[in-house]
Parts: sequence; structure tokens; C-alpha cells
Amino acid sequence: MAHNIQCARARREECVCSCGGAKHGWFRGIELARQQTSKEREEFRAKADHEWASSAGMSGREQKASKASIETAVADLVDWLALHESVTNRVNIIGDALGNGVTRELEDALGSDGMDRLRRSLFDHFWCDLIAVCACAIGRYMWWHKSACEAAIHAILRSRRRDRRDQRSPIEEAVIKLAVQTAWKAIPATMPGMSLEHVDDTLWAMRILAILLCPAPEQHEEVAKCCLDPITAHARSAMKAAIASDTKERLLQALPPDWLLDTQISLYM
Repeated sequence: MAHNIQCARARREECVCSCGGAKHGWFRGIELARQQTSKEREEFRAKADHEWASSAGMSGREQKASKASIETAVADLVDWLALHESVTNRVNIIGDALGNGVTRELEDALGSDGMDRLRRSLFDHFWCDLIAVCACAIGRYMWWHKSACEAAIHAILRSRRRDRRDQRSPIEEAVIKLAVQTAWKAIPATMPGMSLEHVDDTLWAMRILAILLCPAPEQHEEVAKCCLDPITAHARSAMKAAIASDTKERLLQALPPDWLLDTQISLYM
């Protein structure tokens, strides 16, 4: 079955079309974010709120509540994307690369028969796994970069203090910090595609894409830890308005507590 608009817009249904899940669901979030009016976004949110409220006291509440909490987070993200066109475009670019470029490479390597046999397995959280673990790896790089920058500052300060006997000219600590931080940004920028800002923007787009793409983030630990938690914890100032406090409370009630450790901390900061 060829890829179709029902798959592109789906949030939960299993994908059986030719995309193998690579184009499943995330297009709907992009479509909602790009609408001129907020009517459909409001309807999407109202449905999630209704499912959350109706899950109280019902059999299987935990599963229903976890799904509803995720849908509320998606509604928050879609509203945020509607105000940040550049991020929406980046999510779309990465999603297209996944659904077209990567899928085509696999089909070229496996052949059409091999790809047909693989498609159902690919839908079983393969694509959101791929995006989530790549996001984790990039996140560790960004953390290392920040830590390495701080280490360089401290090393220079130690060096100049130690070598005062050699009569090195004194330099204020603030000046050293500014110089190191500026160099740390400037050096990667001299290499094409290595701008730290570019990497950071791509990281956040990947995290959003994984959440939109995943057929059941409430069951997918890697998506929760690598993508949802950093976003809900507001680790980047530009994302501070993305997830509402009420939504964070729902997520913490409904999902395993060790999946959202940074989110828990952020509530008390």
C-alpha cells in the first residue's frame, strides 16, 4: 500500500503503508502548526484534555492517562511550533530526509522484496528510536562542549596563577571567560555545518520530530528520556514556553518517574 494522507496525519493507528512508519504521524503536527487559525489546534487540545479527565476512575486508567498526558504535551508543542516557523521548517526538513533519503537508501541496499519484509518491523518504534538515540548522542556532545569550555577557562586561570612567578601579566577572570567562550563558538563556525547554534537547533528539531513520529511515546523509554524530558525540563531558554506546567504535572503523574528526572527537578527551580 502506498503512503497516504491517513498515515501522515495519524497519531496512533498502525502504519501498513509503504513508508514503514518513517512518515507516520509527524506531518499532522506540522500541518496543525502551520494553520492560519488555531481552531483545529484547540480541538486537538480539547480532545486530549477530555481523555485525561475521563481516564479518572476508569479501568486501565494508567494507560489512558499516559496517552492523554502525551497528547497534551504534543498539543503544547504544536502551539509552540505555530509561533516558531524556523523550528517547524527544520522539523519538516529532518522528517523528509528520514522518510525519503534514508528509506530510499535502505531500499537500494535491500531491494524491494527485502524492504517489503522489513517495513512492519520498521514501524515498531524503529524510526523514533533512531531519532531519539541520535538526539541523545548530540545532547552529550553539547554537554561535553559546555563542560570542556568551562574546563578550558579553569585551566587558563590555574596556569596564570601558577606562573605568576614568571611575571605573567595579570588578566581579569571575566576577560579570560569572555575570550574562551568567544573562541569556543568561533572555531567550530569556521567549518561548514559545524556552527554550535546550528547543531543545537537541529537537536531540538530532532527531539520534537521523535515525539510527533512515535506511535506511543508513553511506552518508549528512549523517546521520553532523550527527547521529551529535555524539552519539558526547559533546558534551553527558547523552549521555556513550549510545555505548560500543568502538562508537566500530568506527565509526571502518568509516566515512570525515572523517565523524566530533569523535568522533576525543573518544577522546583
